[in-house]
Amino acid sequence: MGKGLGPADVGSEVREILDFIARARDELSSMRPKTMTDKHIATARDELDAVVAHTEEAASRIMDAADSLGEIAGDVEGPNGEKLFTLSTEIFEASSFQDITGQRVSKVVSVLRHIEDRLSALALAIGDTVVHEDEDERIFDECGEVVNEEALKHGPQLNGKGNSQDDIDALLASFD
Repeated sequence: MGKGLGPADVGSEVREILDFIARARDELSSMRPKTMTDKHIATARDELDAVVAHTEEAASRIMDAADSLGEIAGDVEGPNGEKLFTLSTEIFEASSFQDITGQRVSKVVSVLRHIEDRLSALALAIGDTVVHEDEDERIFDECGEVVNEEALKHGPQLNGKGNSQDDIDALLASFD
C-alpha cells in the first residue's frame, strides 16, 4: 500500500499552486488587457471601419465616372463608342473589389470584437481597470514638449483623431 501525503506535503503543494496562480495573474496583468481592449483593439476596429468607408466612397466615385463614360459611349458612333462602352463595363466589373474588401474586413472586425470581449472578461477577472498610455505613442510630455516626432507622421488619421494644428505647429517650432 502506498504512503499518503502528510500535512506538510499538502501545505507545500497548496503553496506551489498559489504561487503559480499569482505568477500567472501577474503575467496576465502585464499584458494590460484593459488597455488592449479599450485602446489598441478599438483603434484597430476604427481604422478598419475607416478603410471600408473610404473604399466605399472611392468605389462610388469610380462607378459614377464609369456611368458617365457609358453615357458618353452612347453618343459616340463606331468602334470608339464600342471601346468606351467596353471600358465602362470593365470599370464596373472591377469595382466589385469594394464589396469583397468590405466583406473580408467585416469578418476581421467580428474577430476583433470577439477578442475584445474575451480580453474585457479577462481584465475584469484579474482586476485590470486602468487604460495605460504607452510611452512610445505619446507625442507631448506634461510640459507640452514634443517627445515623439515619429508619432506625428503616422499617415492618414481617423476623422477627428488626426494631428491638430497645435501639434503641427509644435513640431515645426521644434526645428527652430
